[in-house]
Amino acid sequence: MKLKFVNINEAPIDEVNLLEEETFQYKKTLSKIDSEFLLKFEGLSMINQSYIGHIYASVSSDQADIISFLIKNNFRRKGFGSILFKKFLQKLCKKGIKSIFLEVSKQNKIAQNFYYKHKFQKVGLRPQYYKNKLSREDGYILKGLTQEIINTVS
Repeated sequence: MKLKFVNINEAPIDEVNLLEEETFQYKKTLSKIDSEFLLKFEGLSMINQSYIGHIYASVSSDQADIISFLIKNNFRRKGFGSILFKKFLQKLCKKGIKSIFLEVSKQNKIAQNFYYKHKFQKVGLRPQYYKNKLSREDGYILKGLTQEIINTVS
C-alpha cells in the first residue's frame, strides 16, 4: 500500500470535515473547518486511495499543542496512526519543536495507551474539558518530547 502525506492545508477539506463530524457526532455545533482555518496550523493528512486521517497542531516557539489527531475507523488499530504520528513529529522536529502537548479524555483509554506507549506523561488535568452526549468529562494534559517519541515509534 502506497501512502501519501500531504500538508493539512492541502488535504481534501470535505474529508477532514467528514472525519471530524463522524468522530464528534454529539457536537451539534461543530463548526466546519475551512482551508483558511487550517493555514494557522502545522499538520499532515494521510491518503492511500482514500483519505485515512489527519493530525494538526498549534505551534509556538519550540512547542506544539495537538488540536486534532483522527484516523478513520476502518484504519484504526492497524498501525496507520503510528505512521502518521511519526511522520508529523519528524516534520515538527525539523522545525525545532522539542515538546508536544495534548489533551485526552479520562475515559478514552485507547488513546491514553497510544500516547503512553509513545512516552507521553501526564502533566495536568482539565476538569470538565470534554463534552459528551450527557455530561462533561475531565481531560488529562499530556506532554511528550519530540525526539524521544520519534525514537519509540516503529
